[in-house]
Amino acid sequence: MKLLTALATGFLLLGGFAGTALAQPEAAPSDDPQTTVRKIIDEVRKMRATKDRPKTKHLKKKNEAASHVLHYLQMERLARRMVGPTWKELDDPGRKRFLQLLEKLFRSVVLPKGAEFFGTNLQITYEPSSLRGKRATVAATANHPTEGTILLEFKLRLHNAEWKLQDILLDEVSLARQLQKQARKIVEEQGFEELVKRLEQKIEDESAKFSSNE
Repeated sequence: MKLLTALATGFLLLGGFAGTALAQPEAAPSDDPQTTVRKIIDEVRKMRATKDRPKTKHLKKKNEAASHVLHYLQMERLARRMVGPTWKELDDPGRKRFLQLLEKLFRSVVLPKGAEFFGTNLQITYEPSSLRGKRATVAATANHPTEGTILLEFKLRLHNAEWKLQDILLDEVSLARQLQKQARKIVEEQGFEELVKRLEQKIEDESAKFSSNE
């Protein structure tokens, strides 16, 4: 459970990335759901720090990989689900500020945590994708060196002719729901600015760890 807690609070804040239902029919996606998941994981793995990679080169590689992963996510949808009704109360600069904070959180905290989990030695066995209209599920089994066998489910939704990642379940635990619950609780009990403060602190703490490890 330590792994699940770490991922839920630090890695893969994946919830509500898929867009709302579209009125117009979708064009055929260029990749199938499983290929999309494999591409995302491959990019996340590229963010792992290695001892033989200079710091400047690692940062460049990390930022490039993060940009590729963010392409498969929809940050505004995530932001709306995290803050709930408060989103409608924010003006355009406020929304832009929060979206920029979320992207920074993904680049400096979320995706690096994912790189640690999905490390190059993690063996993943995929099952055939399950399709239902514009939704897809990619089930897999991962053999983690310390956590043992972990059941994975990647939830995707078709949006603008591409599969977008909506959620990840680890041993049937939804990371999207955990994130939304945690964020909403902070906003409802202590306010939106407290959520912003905590996310900023998380970014600062992780950046300090990265610097000290170099």
